[in-house]
Amino acid sequence: MKMHSKRLLKSLKILFVTLVLCNIYLSFVSTARATTCPISENSFTVTDAREVVTDIVTKTISHVFVIDTYAQMIVELPSIHLENIRKIDAPLAQTVLQDYEETRSYAKLWLQDNHLQIVAMNEQILQYNTYFQKHYNNL
Repeated sequence: MKMHSKRLLKSLKILFVTLVLCNIYLSFVSTARATTCPISENSFTVTDAREVVTDIVTKTISHVFVIDTYAQMIVELPSIHLENIRKIDAPLAQTVLQDYEETRSYAKLWLQDNHLQIVAMNEQILQYNTYFQKHYNNL
């Protein structure tokens, strides 16, 4: 029984990680395809660059909003009680509880630190874009 539980838990972890990584990869690939444009002589203007930067920042903010919502949902989840599972398979229940608490700690870290760093970076990108446009117009 314990062997099947460990296999199931391992399979679920692998499936979850695979799904998350595929979603992230597809998100970045679609963003890259949407923002990639062929560059030939005289075909790329500053206006195009400004639009690309704005588009990328907008998509980043959109992704941050989705992750914020998900992280907030995880943080607000109630504590789980696995008394019945402990009677059947105590190590499985312990592993689930540890993973649950670890996930909540990562969600809190995202909300308190990582999210703020990404927002600050986006603001710096927009400020640099404005700075560049100002100097470009002066030239």
